[in-house]
Amino acid sequence: MQEVRLVVDDKPVEDAEVGRKRRGRVAILLGAGLIVGLLLGYAGGRTMGDRNMFNLALQDGKDLYQHVRTASETINKAKRYIDAATAAARGGPGRPPTVDRQAIEALRALEQPVRAQHFSRKRYSAFQPETVDALFNWFTNTVKLWELFERLNVRTAGQAASRINESCRATQNVVTPSGCALERVEDRILCAMVFVTFPGEGEDPTKVKVRSQITSAQQFDRTLFNGQQDVLESPSKYVILTNPEHSLGVLGAPASECALYQALILEANQLMNETLEAQGRLERGLGDVASLEPLLAF
Repeated sequence: MQEVRLVVDDKPVEDAEVGRKRRGRVAILLGAGLIVGLLLGYAGGRTMGDRNMFNLALQDGKDLYQHVRTASETINKAKRYIDAATAAARGGPGRPPTVDRQAIEALRALEQPVRAQHFSRKRYSAFQPETVDALFNWFTNTVKLWELFERLNVRTAGQAASRINESCRATQNVVTPSGCALERVEDRILCAMVFVTFPGEGEDPTKVKVRSQITSAQQFDRTLFNGQQDVLESPSKYVILTNPEHSLGVLGAPASECALYQALILEANQLMNETLEAQGRLERGLGDVASLEPLLAF
């Protein structure tokens, strides 16, 4: 019986199988490479975009730094005028408070150095948070300062300064001896408030000098009233002393206008100090930004 053998050559099958496996690995590698490339491209694009935005913010910071330094010169000048007006409003020994109208006019003549448009559409991503806070505090306070300068000008314009000065002199007049100078007007006896100067040592203590204003050089002789019987017939001879302790509310009333002015000056002085403090922090923060170098971007 004849033997029959079947011989199977599996080499072509192995090559085909290997080829399919290789093509699969290549496809996987190509797909992975494509994904990685897309991710790297996206990350690179974002990095370039972030660098461009940082550089734009950096340029805004440099521009703001120059603007703040220029504006600070005007604010420092305003500080000197505020100091002069504050010193005058405080007065001193033998010197009543007064309005320094020249300083107030100089304040009003200063152009406001900052406007909202100077800070609009700016990028602050390169700034530290405290620098941004200082920037807006400084801007807000500066606007308020110039509003106060205008209020000071309105309050002291024209004859108002003279009235305030007179009112400030009244603050010293409260402690000056005062009295009620009697006088007859038609069929009534009236009282006119006067300042009283007592006689010197060795002179008649009942004879005094009176004047209608503390600064007046013109004085009149009067007799202190102490129950004299002829007061109804000759009232203009007498003056009745006031009790300062119980009359402070009336005698001090003219000083209220001076007090209002002093309060306004004090408010401006305090706000100026706060503005300068914010200005110092702002200049330091913006100076740090201005010293940075732009990032490489293409």
